[in-house]
Amino acid sequence: MIKATFLAKPMQRTRSNAPLDRQMLRVLVTLLTETSLQRAAECLRQTPEAIENALHKLRCVFRDDLLQTVGTALVPTAHGLTVLESARTALWAIEDLMAESSAMPRRNAPRQNHVGTDACELALAHGLPA
Repeated sequence: MIKATFLAKPMQRTRSNAPLDRQMLRVLVTLLTETSLQRAAECLRQTPEAIENALHKLRCVFRDDLLQTVGTALVPTAHGLTVLESARTALWAIEDLMAESSAMPRRNAPRQNHVGTDACELALAHGLPA
């Protein structure tokens, strides 16, 4: 069982210099969809501690808790739900762009295929809970 220490960390109210990259968007969407640190970690094949650290950074970036504890459950905040829709749209756009670029031959670079096949990636791609 995971301790809920991530909720006890004081949230900084200043914008972070940390970039909001594709992986951070995936963590954000997965956390807000799964509403569980453990399930998000499993879906993304990361440790719960890594997800906890990412959540702390995301809270700094968005200046919001994004998830709050209600009883024993994690529930997205109102701002978290708004961010979720935008993050999904951005993630889909990035995935589409990567799929388009992988279909085009690159000069002097090995061709990469970015097709996700596991259940979590398919669920994320379609905006469904994993």
